Amino acid sequence: MGKISAEYTNTQALADELSTIVDENGKIKKGYEDRANVIVGLLSNALGIEIDVTDGVIQKYGELKQTINEVIQTKKAEAIQSAMEDSYTDAIKNQTQAYQDYAQAQKDVEKTSKELKEAQERQQEIQNKIDTSTSRAAFVTYGRELQNAKKRCRSTGRKTERSEKNAKGVGKYLYWICDNDPKL
Repeated sequence: MGKISAEYTNTQALADELSTIVDENGKIKKGYEDRANVIVGLLSNALGIEIDVTDGVIQKYGELKQTINEVIQTKKAEAIQSAMEDSYTDAIKNQTQAYQDYAQAQKDVEKTSKELKEAQERQQEIQNKIDTSTSRAAFVTYGRELQNAKKRCRSTGRKTERSEKNAKGVGKYLYWICDNDPKL
């Protein structure tokens, strides 16, 4: 972007300089003929417009000044738009990927939440069996099952927390992408 601004700042500076060595009617001031011709050539090449100088007078200078300013603004806008096209394409791709990641993270949360609920239900079933068991062997067996069920609950609970944290992070990223790209 800096290069684009510099390029058109220089072009504008040439146009401004030309206006200091030419009167309102386009007559080039004495002693500045060579410089005016150089500037006219540079502006003509940079802007793609034809500038006629006849007998030390820039033809239709009043209209030309306006045209020069309009062309500079148009070309600058086109250059900026062109330079930002890749950024815009990348932003759209990132936004699409973020939506997909967010949807997957939500599915992961649902899955691990379901697994956690099932593990907690299994733990409660085993706890109920222990509470109603009369045999020492059944008590020991159910005790081991209860320990395994508790481990599964802790493990699944951590997995659910990670899934929720990931979904929240992806959601924040998605919000940031949409909020910080004025074209989206």
